[in-house]
Amino acid sequence: MLGKDAAEQEEMLLVHELAHWYIGGVGEQLPLILEEGVADMVTGEVLPEWSLSIRALHAHFLRQIQSLPDPAAVFRIQDSSAWKGRSETEARALRAMGYALATRIGLDGLRELCAEARARGLAHIPPERLFERVRIDPLRLEDWTALVEFPPDFPGSPVVRAPDSLPPGKCLKITFYGADGSVLRTTLIPVFGSCQVPRGTSRQLLEIVDCPANAESAAGKR
Repeated sequence: MLGKDAAEQEEMLLVHELAHWYIGGVGEQLPLILEEGVADMVTGEVLPEWSLSIRALHAHFLRQIQSLPDPAAVFRIQDSSAWKGRSETEARALRAMGYALATRIGLDGLRELCAEARARGLAHIPPERLFERVRIDPLRLEDWTALVEFPPDFPGSPVVRAPDSLPPGKCLKITFYGADGSVLRTTLIPVFGSCQVPRGTSRQLLEIVDCPANAESAAGKR
């Protein structure tokens, strides 16, 4: 039988894959990278305890890339073989770009764009149309990272979990703030770890940092 941690991770992966099936109802005109982003977004909505770490991971990998790949080319990719030959950091950054657009446009907005592309006889939503919708300069890395930063009203979850997709040797560092800006608690969560959100939390700052040698003991309690 699966242990509790592994079972929770499998639950997240199952929801992600089911989200791909659900996306078929949004529209076949979604670019491949955007479809991955929608699946991550839906996973965070169905399993809110993962939503914070999903967003934090995408923000982390966008910050790691030295130069932005051609955004228009990224959102024209329709063959998964295009991932081959890319570094893990770049591949994850591309996926983060899809997540950034998905969360900012939302499912209703994506349905509208799919219907628009379909009415024009297009196989997929033109990348330029996506960038217009979120009002960003797609060539500016700062615009992409801003899309995945935590907004002040991000609802969070009573529990935060760290997935096994954290980079090797990395932990999730979470600082919880009260409404007056005071720090309520700071905690480190290793892979599969979790912690309760303190009562009175107004916002959370998530960072991906090196794990200490005693990462297991530093994990938040369930």
